[in-house]
Amino acid sequence: MLVGVESDFTPDVMDSIARLGARITASVLLDDAAWDLAGLSPHGAQDAPQELRAMNFFVPRNIPGLRKAATDTAGALGFSSLVTIIDPAAVLSPSAILSRGVYVNAGAVIASQTVLGNSVFVNRLASVGHHAVLEDFVSVGPGAHIASKVRIGRGTMVGAGASIAPGVTIGSNTVIGAGAAVHKDVPSNVVALGNPCRIAKAGIPGHRGYSV
Repeated sequence: MLVGVESDFTPDVMDSIARLGARITASVLLDDAAWDLAGLSPHGAQDAPQELRAMNFFVPRNIPGLRKAATDTAGALGFSSLVTIIDPAAVLSPSAILSRGVYVNAGAVIASQTVLGNSVFVNRLASVGHHAVLEDFVSVGPGAHIASKVRIGRGTMVGAGASIAPGVTIGSNTVIGAGAAVHKDVPSNVVALGNPCRIAKAGIPGHRGYSV
């Protein structure tokens, strides 16, 4: 039994759940603008109906900072625990290690000995090489390629079609632009774009200003 948190990313997650033969039994709006629609308030777990608080939950948001905020809110309301969803059309090595709240979309490939932290999103047709480590709340865009032994810091967003070379380390709350080719380490809190990838902006709090 799942509680879905509404977002523009929900349809992909719903498709994956349907293919898994599972279902979302209720939908709760937890973003700031939608509390009234949910009939809840952000003040504590006593505001959530008991039958919802007993359920597991999942947060389908692709922006790391927003995903963390919604996850924290759901936890404060007393929802039971985060669930991990792997689309049946994804390819997942048996030796990969996945934490809570991970979503791997259709066609994605997760190689051997890869570690995905809490609430990592790997979007459709992306690939993550062996012994890579993606820390909590990392988002990987459609068709991105992350090679072996790459490490990506907490809350970083990798854009669609980006390519990250083997052994590269990327910091936290960084944005790697769509189509970027990353051959060298990238620090935290920057926007990095292009081929070859270069730092375009430094000192950012995270994608679209949302820090994790």
